[in-house]
Amino acid sequence: MNEKSTSEENKEGTKISKVRIWQVISGVLFIALVTSLLIGNFGGQITGNAIKSGEYDEFANYLTEQGVKMYGTEWCPHCKNQKKLFGNSFQYINYIDCDENRQECLSAGIQGYPTWKINEQNYPGEQSLERLAQLSGYTGSIQ
Repeated sequence: MNEKSTSEENKEGTKISKVRIWQVISGVLFIALVTSLLIGNFGGQITGNAIKSGEYDEFANYLTEQGVKMYGTEWCPHCKNQKKLFGNSFQYINYIDCDENRQECLSAGIQGYPTWKINEQNYPGEQSLERLAQLSGYTGSIQ
């Protein structure tokens, strides 16, 4: 009876050890997933607690101060190109996601993506930085 009891205790100990190992592995995988998602959301541009500033911060801030808006969606390849043009500075652009703000986009007369609204006029399609500067009256350097 003592041998049987010891055998059962060994099996029970093995089960507990396996459960503990899976708990540790699950915890590590969870931490890795969360870290990966955070880095992915910030494009790997995390430095300390802040996102790196971009080359066109002054211009992007100017556009937002002037009431310029870019309407688009996350799935639109032309919107992605427009965002890449600004790089890290896109964080300062007044961007309206039309999948999340459908009514606002309909009210603004948005018919395609991306569309820039400058001085109450819509400019559909990808726009160069130079064109956006011209339309908005920006006189600083964007080179």
